[in-house]
Amino acid sequence: MEKQLRMVKCLACGEIFPEGAEICPVCGVDSSNFIILEDEKAIVSEDTAEIYLIIGGGIASVSAALAIRERNKTASVVILTKEKTYPIMRPMLTKKLMSDFKISELYVKSGKFYEDNNILILTDREIDKILPEKRNVVLQDGSVFMYDKLIYAAGASPFVPSFKGADKKGVAVIRDYDDFANIKQYSEKLKNAVIIGGGVLGLEAASAIRKAGKKVTVIESSERVMSKQLDEETSIFIQNKAEKFGVNIVFNAKIEEITGNEYADGVMLEGGEKIKAELVILSCGVRANIKLAANAGILTDRAVIVDKYMETNIKGIFACGDCAEFNKTNYALWSQAISMGKIAGINASGGFAAYEEQNFPLAFNGFDTSLYVLGNIKGKEIKTVNEKGFEKKYYDKEKLVGFILAGDIKKSAEYTNELSR
Repeated sequence: MEKQLRMVKCLACGEIFPEGAEICPVCGVDSSNFIILEDEKAIVSEDTAEIYLIIGGGIASVSAALAIRERNKTASVVILTKEKTYPIMRPMLTKKLMSDFKISELYVKSGKFYEDNNILILTDREIDKILPEKRNVVLQDGSVFMYDKLIYAAGASPFVPSFKGADKKGVAVIRDYDDFANIKQYSEKLKNAVIIGGGVLGLEAASAIRKAGKKVTVIESSERVMSKQLDEETSIFIQNKAEKFGVNIVFNAKIEEITGNEYADGVMLEGGEKIKAELVILSCGVRANIKLAANAGILTDRAVIVDKYMETNIKGIFACGDCAEFNKTNYALWSQAISMGKIAGINASGGFAAYEEQNFPLAFNGFDTSLYVLGNIKGKEIKTVNEKGFEKKYYDKEKLVGFILAGDIKKSAEYTNELSR
């Protein structure tokens, strides 16, 4: 009798996959960051001829589609995405920047998987409008798709500040495979790169480019890296690792313009300093894609507003992932998108599951080091120094409420379990 593999969950990014992998296929952390998932309650299924239409090609869409298919084997499940590829593991784009690999290596699931599960993915489809009263979606080419239930998982787009020169060739963002390919074409002639933004993705991109032997400068508008997520000591730890790796960081910087003619050749700061760059990557956060939803009468704020069942103000229309907000909060994190997508799929297909707000971790891998932060990092602190860095545990009375692992993150699973007690 064939042994059935158990499923594990990566605590760094939330990805779920079969037991046995040495590293997470999405974020690359090792198996010490995995936990075995307990068996879920029995799934109540009901096979129907309904049409479930999902807008968006990210992990939230895939998670929703799989949750629907688990509960309904005969319904039509259709994913419409404006992207030109199957859904990819976005967290790997910055980690693999400048590397050579096939696009199929980034797929969340293979094409055969979708075929086997009768999930139809239609790529390169630009949607014009959603018509809730008719229960259909109209594409820009005029074609119409009907639905019984709609899941809006349109994701988010990179925020592009209004810098003078931001439209020059050689100025890029990192969100989908086309962005990755656009950056890759500069790799042979690239000598100097500038990353605007000292957050997780910006620093991972800086690490990958520097690893490829290029000169890299990170421009950060605040006084330290990841200033909103980290305490000062941990920010300095990452800064020191970056500088030792050969990355230059400029703090409290204001950008005057991106210079050059047709192609970018540098970044000019206020005060007159110019930093050479044939490639300028903007890593300034994302904004939820809400226009389609808002035009359809779906309530939005910074993102699409959902209740705990991921349903919008319009019955039968659900939202999840980077484009959705619950309790006025939108983290736009991979792990949150997985969770939201699953809840949306369960409830759209007649199940009953409530979304619970969670502590989502900050995980970073770059500059030959790692960082893992979870929970409330304020209050009573106990710090321990080790060979690779340090760890900090935070307590409310005797209960662990948060922790920081800097350098060595092998205790992330142990401390996460302690945090959940």
